[in-house]
Amino acid sequence: SREGIVLDPPRHISGLGANLGLLTPEQWESVRELERSVELFPEAQDCQDYLSDGVFVNFLIARDWDHAKALRMIQSALQWRVRRPCQRWHLAGPRGDAERTGMFEQAGNTGKIRVPGVDRFGRAVMVFDNSRENVNDADVMIEFLAYNMDLCRRTALLDDRNADKIMLFMHLTEFSIFNE
Repeated sequence: SREGIVLDPPRHISGLGANLGLLTPEQWESVRELERSVELFPEAQDCQDYLSDGVFVNFLIARDWDHAKALRMIQSALQWRVRRPCQRWHLAGPRGDAERTGMFEQAGNTGKIRVPGVDRFGRAVMVFDNSRENVNDADVMIEFLAYNMDLCRRTALLDDRNADKIMLFMHLTEFSIFNE
């Protein structure tokens, strides 16, 4: 038998993290259980500005409502966010961290990753163009990607259509594994 919550009948759950009103009482109990477990992690104290019901739902969905698997996944994500708190980089403003701002200005000046807005469903659009890569530092690349993914989340929230997915467009016209 499978652990976790089985939806009977099965239904499409895309966007459930942004449409919390569609959760069943059983799903809400699973969210609360995950929240109580996560509160015990030291990293949770450093990431209170990231954690929300929607985040808990997304982790549960990602692990098919299996509490133990979702808990391991969210702990790993929190450890990552303690090192790279991308949810705060937008809040700090354009000059909140001069070093990071300079790195992001350099990384973004070619348009290799951009967030031009939302699609017709309210999903944030992220465009990748690796032919425009201009940074060789893997940490800067990851932080710039994380910054843009958080920008997607914020862009979708501002659109007010309850979308919690990203429409990713990969520009492959000049794609090459040699574009670093």
